[in-house]
Amino acid sequence: MKKIIGVVLIFFFIAVMRIDAHSGRTDSSGGHNCNVGACAGTYHYHNGGGGYNPPPVYVPPIPKTPDIQASILPTPNEDGTFNVFMDWNDVPNTGFSVALSKYAGADPGPLTDTTDSEFTFTNVYPGTYYANMKVGVNGTWTNPIYWTVEVPEWYQPEPTTVPSEEIDETANQSTTDISGGLVIFGLLGGGGLLLYKVLKG
Repeated sequence: MKKIIGVVLIFFFIAVMRIDAHSGRTDSSGGHNCNVGACAGTYHYHNGGGGYNPPPVYVPPIPKTPDIQASILPTPNEDGTFNVFMDWNDVPNTGFSVALSKYAGADPGPLTDTTDSEFTFTNVYPGTYYANMKVGVNGTWTNPIYWTVEVPEWYQPEPTTVPSEEIDETANQSTTDISGGLVIFGLLGGGGLLLYKVLKG
């Protein structure tokens, strides 16, 4: 009799282990993917779940990144930094998101920085950076593309010279005389109008 009870208990434990052969954790719909036992490779529900199937969410495909050639020009500032000017060939777009980063291919963010084919990064310290860009194509961003930017050790910017013009003194003299005469005529003309109004009024 003890042997029969022992065999029955062994079969009972084997059956229970077979039934509960998975973790049993369920998602918000009350079901889960089964990876072991007879249900392996299926999705099934527990505790009466399965009444709700969430609607599919449309995710637009990521557009192909256009072929872009860029040129980059660092220009020194007086404070030891550079302004880094970047321009690229014109491509059909709904905007560009650009950022200068220490990481190649980093996401420059969700906002449009420019719709032109150029951008200037200001106050950049010397070092190696990556100009990361996403292109808006029909309102959807492409995957980021990038260019390596080498900002050199700082050097003193060359002073800009303003070309001087020779001044013709006789031309200035005659202009002054004419404008002075116009001012006097304007004052007299205005005074005559005022005198007319006083006499009339």
